[in-house]
Amino acid sequence: MVSELAYTGIVVAFDLDDTLYSEAQYVQSGYRAVAAMLADEDMARATSLVEIMTAARCSAENPFDALAEYMQPRQRDEFISRCVETYRAHWPDIKLYAEAGRLLGRLSESGVRLALVTDGATSRQMAKISALGLDRYFPADNIFISETVGVDKLNIRSWQSLVRRYPNARRFVSIGDNPAKDFYYPNWLGWLTIGVRDKGWNIHPQDIAVADGYAPQIWSDSLSEVLTILNSI
Repeated sequence: MVSELAYTGIVVAFDLDDTLYSEAQYVQSGYRAVAAMLADEDMARATSLVEIMTAARCSAENPFDALAEYMQPRQRDEFISRCVETYRAHWPDIKLYAEAGRLLGRLSESGVRLALVTDGATSRQMAKISALGLDRYFPADNIFISETVGVDKLNIRSWQSLVRRYPNARRFVSIGDNPAKDFYYPNWLGWLTIGVRDKGWNIHPQDIAVADGYAPQIWSDSLSEVLTILNSI
């Protein structure tokens, strides 16, 4: 039961992209923003441009190069730069996984200390955090964005900052999806690490060979299983 989770010194650090929401949803949101900018309110044309970008990405091609090939702008480099900037600056149309919202709510209500550790540009990651309403769960000083802190997840600094912030915690937990970078230092520091399995739409593959220490200690099929895991520690 969630009542058993009344705060007894547990700190849980979450990854953001493809853990709490679908990063593919963010990509499509960005494509729609670029298409809207180029199509000048022509919805049929915007839909066609999104399809071109999506097909390019599925073929491991640059989606904005594909747009340039299709639209033949006079200034190709300027055109691509404008697309990239629009993509990066757009307000994301994204939603939390339903199970993520339920889990965060229950952990927060139970007094578990929550943190977010994510790689990326500060402006883009903060836009995602705001669009998802995550500021209701994560205190500002418990949000570690790689561009802000100056290091990515494959550096111990952010993880150590959490350990120092909660010197009386009895257990630290890291929850993510990417074995290439989400679990190495939490494992090294003796945290419990939980990987959430890809349901088929993650950006980064999980079926990769990783060196010792990179894989999570526990693979979970769903965030819904996390409460059961936490109740057992």
